[in-house]
Amino acid sequence: MQKVAADIGISPAAISKWNKGGKPNNANARALADYFGTSAAELLEGGGAAPAISAGLGDDLNTGFRAVVWSQQDTIRDLSNSNKTLAESSKILAESSKTLAESSKTLAESGKNWSESSKNFSEASKNWSESSKNFSEASKNWSTSNRNLSESNKSLAESIKSLAVGGGSPKGRR
Repeated sequence: MQKVAADIGISPAAISKWNKGGKPNNANARALADYFGTSAAELLEGGGAAPAISAGLGDDLNTGFRAVVWSQQDTIRDLSNSNKTLAESSKILAESSKTLAESSKTLAESGKNWSESSKNFSEASKNWSESSKNFSEASKNWSTSNRNLSESNKSLAESIKSLAVGGGSPKGRR
């Protein structure tokens, strides 16, 4: 009650007087009605969501005033709960955004790693291909060297055979 009094600029004593059966003056009735989102007529005469209030009966005013206050307190409590829920949802959303940003960063890093791995694989494949070419060339060279050696061996064998058939040593033929 003191908060209501302070919010609309009236004394707590005035509200206490109304609770004991007094009635607000027109200016205070309008201030109360504005505060609670209703009209002064509904507050004092009844209608709408407020119970019927007789201008001359203090108990009815007290009952009507309490009904409006309780209704407003329920609304304020609902708004407070909604604000708490909104704050919790905002916190969850912020955490989710942070997780999403971290996941995006990890995905980007994975993409970089995959790209680097792909480059390394491509380079290794090129090196393997080059090594294969070098091996093929070395194999050809070995084959040529082997043929040359075989021909040299044939020539050497023919020379030895010729010497053996001719009966002399290679020194004596000079």
